Amino acid sequence: MVEEKYKIMRVMNNNVLLVKDSSKDIEVVLIGKGIGFGAKK
Repeated sequence: MVEEKYKIMRVMNNNVLLVKDSSKDIEVVLIGKGIGFGAKK
């Protein structure tokens, strides 16, 4: 069974996402080349 760990809260731009970690109930900023491209809430 696959568990969804992160839920996208906000797409800042193509390289930055604000996500919520479901296991720890904290918000995390993910930075990486192109990770926000085509991402939806």
